[in-house]
Amino acid sequence: MPVSPVPLVLFFSACLAPQAELTFEFTHCYGGHMLLPNWRIGRALGIPIHVHASWFVVFFFVTWSLATGYLPETLPGLSAPRYWGMGGIAALLLFLSVLLHELGHSYVALRYQIPIRQITLFLFGGMAHMGKEPPSPLAEFLIAMAGPFVSLILGAGCLGGAMAVESLFARSGLQGLVVLWSLLGMVNVQLGLFNLVPGFPLDGGRVLRAGLWAWNKDFNRATSQAALVGIVFGVALGLIGAVLMV
Repeated sequence: MPVSPVPLVLFFSACLAPQAELTFEFTHCYGGHMLLPNWRIGRALGIPIHVHASWFVVFFFVTWSLATGYLPETLPGLSAPRYWGMGGIAALLLFLSVLLHELGHSYVALRYQIPIRQITLFLFGGMAHMGKEPPSPLAEFLIAMAGPFVSLILGAGCLGGAMAVESLFARSGLQGLVVLWSLLGMVNVQLGLFNLVPGFPLDGGRVLRAGLWAWNKDFNRATSQAALVGIVFGVALGLIGAVLMV
């Protein structure tokens, strides 16, 4: 399941995994194909995990933006190395959240005997590469909802943890932990909610396709209808963005 284009990245370098390898694969992605230069860094749930080369650029950008903007504003008075270290850790954890989102989709898909060829983490988030389409509208619905469910649970847990630490250990010097957990919580909640927008191929668009599929009993027709709604939402978001920039 594709994840929304959020400005986050999970940095997995080849040195972190002995089995890492650079590959160029012509990979099936929900009916399309894309050339993916990527590193295989490990496995989860038996699924190969790959990192696209574009992640390294985005990892630096996210770390830099946190280290020079967000963290100095929320935690003033620390040294530059500490800001950069915290920014790097936050960037790793943010895209670890994306990986868990994709594993949520993958776990449910595997329960329906749908093979997952690999999970690729790249510039715009993550993608679980399914070997075939879901067998029924119910399967489509549950697979699509699994990712946002994981993100919302993670978000609630991180925000709850941040509030607990802040209230119980207010003067213990753990403010940095509170800031990181709050950031992770907010991003995961936003990730979960944004992906519920009924704009195909976001998860909400796949939920819409499941409903249309159940209604008209035609998978291809449901896909076309959901894609049309996705285009409308995309145009609307673009217009809103243009208006806000004026």
